[in-house]
Amino acid sequence: YTEKAGYQGRCLSITGEARLQSLLKLESRHKWREELTQAVQGRTKDELLEVLVARDAIEGAIAALAAQKATPADVLALTNILSRQQLMAQTEQVAADEDVTFHEELARIAGNKILRASIGLIRQDHQLSPVLETIRRKVGGKIHIDHQRIVDAIAAHDPEAARSAMRHHINGLIHDVEKYWDES
Repeated sequence: YTEKAGYQGRCLSITGEARLQSLLKLESRHKWREELTQAVQGRTKDELLEVLVARDAIEGAIAALAAQKATPADVLALTNILSRQQLMAQTEQVAADEDVTFHEELARIAGNKILRASIGLIRQDHQLSPVLETIRRKVGGKIHIDHQRIVDAIAAHDPEAARSAMRHHINGLIHDVEKYWDES
């Protein structure tokens, strides 16, 4: 990566300069990745709202794609997840795992690797779903009703209705978070 520079010692060769630029780009990507990872682990009201705004953009697109690509088996899988979630809600059990499973299944059905990885990164904080479920219970929100609207739109293969249902769902979460903080 270096070459002799007379009595001055050594300097970077063309190959060395290219390697240095490659390492600098890699370092920059690592920095941005780390910053995003930290940002999606919202702890304060404002951080949690930022996570939800990002989810709104990404998951709206996921729902629309899922509506275009869903097979009858996919709709059945979503319906089964929703049934388990409703049963857990009726018996006042924590249904956060079913919420995660529902959104992961939507991303799988959508079939877009970038969107799936993005939402996977955003949802990697495993405390996010239980926190949101607790907030929604305290303010009277019902996630499974929102999820039913999403499944209905996907079953109808209506991308815009699916996007709208997902946006309604995320905006409901945003409203519930704001209401919770105002009441606390």
